[in-house]
Amino acid sequence: MMKQWFFKITDFAEDLLNDLDKLDQWPEQVKQMQRNWIGKSHGAHFSFKIQGNDQEIKVYTTRPETVFGVKFVALSPFHPVLSTLSLGPELNQKIQDMA
Repeated sequence: MMKQWFFKITDFAEDLLNDLDKLDQWPEQVKQMQRNWIGKSHGAHFSFKIQGNDQEIKVYTTRPETVFGVKFVALSPFHPVLSTLSLGPELNQKIQDMA
């Protein structure tokens, strides 16, 4: 990884968005591009219980009204919960191959 500065924009999203309106000299089109780049979204956090297990998978969505239509949850092969589940040797090997 390259050495560089990393900014956690999400920690400052509200301030950045509010202060865009103070930039009177900037074209509105550029300010709108900045709003889109900052990408603040509103939504909900909730959890899915894992069947046969006491763990949960926490998710975030900007469309909480669609949660009742969820049929499955797809996880990255790097998700930490996968290492704690008994999925069987064949499925575990497939996950390792994807990672």
